[in-house]
Amino acid sequence: MTLWLILCLIIASGFFLRVRATSWGLPYEYAWDEPEIMNPAIRVIRDNVYRPTYFAYGPINAYIHAGWAALSFITAVEEGEITEPWDLQTDWDTGWYWTLSSPLVYRRARLLSTFGWAISAIALAGACRTLGMRWGTVAAVALVTVSVTNFENTTIVAGGSLAWMFIALSFWGASNFLKSGSWRAYWGCFLAAAAAVASKVVFVPVLLVPICALAFKQYEKKRSIDFWQVLLLAAALVAATTLLMFLILLDPSRFLHSISNDIISYGKGFKSASFFVHLRNAILSLLASFDFLVLQAAKGTFEVVQTRPDFLLFLLLSIAGIIAAFRKARSYLLLIGLPALVNVWQVSAHTGTFFARNLFLALICCAVLCGFGFEWLVELAAQRMPKRVVGVAIVASLILVIPPMSRIWALTEERAQTVDPRVLAERFLRQSAENGAKIFVASELHWYLPVDDPQPLNIAEGSVLWLMKNPEAARQWDYLVLPDKVGVFDSGKEVAEAYNVWNAAVARIPAKTSFPGDILYVDAPSIKPAIRIVRGEDLTFQDDLSTSRVYGQEFLSDNSSNAAFLTKNGGLAVKNYWVGTTKVRLSTPVNRIVVKGGGTNPFEQESQPEITIKLFPEGDPSETRPVAQVTIPVVPGRVKEERATVKLSPGNYKMVVTANNPALRFMTEIA
Repeated sequence: MTLWLILCLIIASGFFLRVRATSWGLPYEYAWDEPEIMNPAIRVIRDNVYRPTYFAYGPINAYIHAGWAALSFITAVEEGEITEPWDLQTDWDTGWYWTLSSPLVYRRARLLSTFGWAISAIALAGACRTLGMRWGTVAAVALVTVSVTNFENTTIVAGGSLAWMFIALSFWGASNFLKSGSWRAYWGCFLAAAAAVASKVVFVPVLLVPICALAFKQYEKKRSIDFWQVLLLAAALVAATTLLMFLILLDPSRFLHSISNDIISYGKGFKSASFFVHLRNAILSLLASFDFLVLQAAKGTFEVVQTRPDFLLFLLLSIAGIIAAFRKARSYLLLIGLPALVNVWQVSAHTGTFFARNLFLALICCAVLCGFGFEWLVELAAQRMPKRVVGVAIVASLILVIPPMSRIWALTEERAQTVDPRVLAERFLRQSAENGAKIFVASELHWYLPVDDPQPLNIAEGSVLWLMKNPEAARQWDYLVLPDKVGVFDSGKEVAEAYNVWNAAVARIPAKTSFPGDILYVDAPSIKPAIRIVRGEDLTFQDDLSTSRVYGQEFLSDNSSNAAFLTKNGGLAVKNYWVGTTKVRLSTPVNRIVVKGGGTNPFEQESQPEITIKLFPEGDPSETRPVAQVTIPVVPGRVKEERATVKLSPGNYKMVVTANNPALRFMTEIA
């Protein structure tokens, strides 16, 4: 009874802390990778677009979150946050990759990750109990509860949050199969392993769990292994995994493109790192995940800044766990150890950017080994000491979990109590601004505007670059909400120089009030950007920004048109989900037009559609002689990118887009 009470207390505490942290940043997006899952999920329920255009994570994440988002959407409508599915926006609508139009839908999506964690904790406890552990079960569950890496990936919409759940379920099913021979448990292990890989492809070593379980069971019964049967199982496992990711079969080129893009993108920073450097990183990251070590990144590797006192206990339990598992349950040791070793080798072999979140298999292995060790030491103590002394020793050992749990609590409180400066600025304006006051908000802030605001502010948005070029016009506003410091994550972009001019200028503008924070990035999510609110009459600039150059950000100052926006990489894009005409201003010579297009139904079979783009000089009423004309075929049912070479001089143009299939969804990018 005491055992189950402690287990329930640990799992409930971990669940409560994770739920409390799900409000982090809202209504603004702080997490880099959440849109990878949420944008496709929203497009499923809003636009019937079932095909992901990017495969950084397994497609199954998008469909699970789409079903969950449909339920969350109903709640959001009931609470008045949104009124219809089209109020849910993605980067296809705004061009901002980290678009967040419904805080409730996002928080509910994060809540799904916390539910996944709770299920995984229960599954891990079940697996440990199946392996014969009692107090070792408590130790293993406590370790994954206080794991910082696990906490950070189960409080947001991350590719590993659902995968973590499936991995734990797979181990539980395999443990039951080895103990009881239940084929129901085995097929549960089989499907959970396939679902884990379909959630995040990098966890492919988990497929070894059902394979090893069958091989070990055969050896236990016959003292031999039927390799043909195991090989057939492996083929069936690959087939099941592929079936769960069947959209890859419909779009293999896009899948390969995404994989190669990730390899290139994450290989930039640490290409010189060797296998052994990353192996060291992996081992240190596992220890830091449980908060036994404090690490600091330095020149592509990690340096140990501090070693916690409980590290020695972890080391003792790990060694004892290996000895105990080797003596009592060698098959279980191989079952958890082999996938973990392959996981560590796989992560270490990649010479690019190192991510500790890809070591979930190894993390579970460490927790289970510590559980084995704790159980064995308790048994040894029980044989040689009175029960009361053993009980005191168990309680004392579990008390060592309190320091890492307190650090998780501190991280939870930090995230739960985080209030974005943009939220504080909005509160100030609602309390201090006169009724009907004209408010200018820098578009770089990506200000959250509720769909159904009972008392909407009179807000106009525009780029601070436009503001610097038009200081006289800017004084028409009563209040201006401006970022204190703007940066460009990709510092190689030309627009970075313009924002450096802004940073020097804004420091000299007297502020009515300010809200401290960090740097605001125009091409990445920004955590708590510093903001100042100024009066229009106080706006002066001593630094002039060249008026001969029109930056893509300046198109955002035209509130009457939703046609122009910035892409994820900071380029200028003009979207046309319909046949239409768009005004385009070019400040530099243009040498190419990029078109991305695709049908909205992945299963439709149609004749090959075409998109025709014509550019006419402004003031050409006849529109008979375009200076540029491009016709690009688009494959229906998939997103394809085509580039056409053109030669255009700076100036004002009218872009006319037509398509022979009105069901197309596409956008054009001018560079």
